[in-house]
Amino acid sequence: MQPILVVDDDRVQLDVVSFLLQRNGLEPVGALDARNALRLFGERRPDLVILDINLGDTDGRDLLRTFRKQRPEVRILMLTALDAVDDRVQGLELGADDYLTKPFGHRELLARVRALLRRAPIPAHQPPVPRRMQVGSVVLDPATHEATRGSRRLDLSPTEFRLLQALMERPNVLVSTRTLLKEVWGHQDMSARNVLRVTASRLRAKLEDDPVGPRMLQTVPGSGLIIRPDEVRPTPTDAERPVIAMDVVDELREIADDMGPHAMQELTDVFARTAEKDVVAMREALGSGDSWKLAHDAHRLRGSSASLGAQRVSGVCASIEESARMGALAPVGDLLDQLGQELSLYRAAIAPTLR
Repeated sequence: MQPILVVDDDRVQLDVVSFLLQRNGLEPVGALDARNALRLFGERRPDLVILDINLGDTDGRDLLRTFRKQRPEVRILMLTALDAVDDRVQGLELGADDYLTKPFGHRELLARVRALLRRAPIPAHQPPVPRRMQVGSVVLDPATHEATRGSRRLDLSPTEFRLLQALMERPNVLVSTRTLLKEVWGHQDMSARNVLRVTASRLRAKLEDDPVGPRMLQTVPGSGLIIRPDEVRPTPTDAERPVIAMDVVDELREIADDMGPHAMQELTDVFARTAEKDVVAMREALGSGDSWKLAHDAHRLRGSSASLGAQRVSGVCASIEESARMGALAPVGDLLDQLGQELSLYRAAIAPTLR
């Protein structure tokens, strides 16, 4: 297997993703900037690229366009902000195969990577193993060609089954019209959009309790389709969340232990130093009224903090990023004060877990 190229200007995020891939038997190579990314892309010829769309030295979309032009067959997983809808849509239009919003879970990233690698050409002596998939109460079994929702069997045509499978491989993800046409019908002829629309409508009628007001299979006009679980739980506010997401920390510790006895300590030390610099940089950007720099730095810290289980830090960064993108800088000073407090709480809470 060829390596996986990880491109992210956030050292902590790059290390965490690389650790995760390596621990699961994959071969990551990392690049912090566009120049090294292009060099490694040519030298190592990766099967898959994990690309942060918000790079500091260049627009990640330009890099995506270059990758796609040089090697049309390469798989590209785009990382982007949770609320950056335009980035996601444009990235998919430029040729990204999938996207993942920051902050993301380690298992979710690994699932997306494996799904993309399964879609890459596989030698005849390594046939893919069909796997059972589940999104909410919907279960799909490619081996038996059966789909159910709860106790109810879904009577799907082969085309409807392939469409549902393509969507269930990436739950909660906008899958572009072009990608669905290629995976379900074997071509990317955009003039066939009506065929997709009709098939989606038929699938929705069999899947939903109320096809007119769908909860699961939703259309994003002009972009594609998305499937969501039908069991929605309320999201806690930042104040209701614990300082540390221990499930993330426990998983990260397992990854770090494989990298050496002090890897977890080193990773959190790098994060602490980087976070301090980011807070100083954000205060300077606020003072100069540089909304773009403020949003960029908040976005970067948002991703790395979530990767290390600092979920309340990540939540404050999300608020700063949103305010900066809207040009509403008045509340950012207080948010930066809150960010400093949350970072102190995180450092105090994480210390006992490192002993």
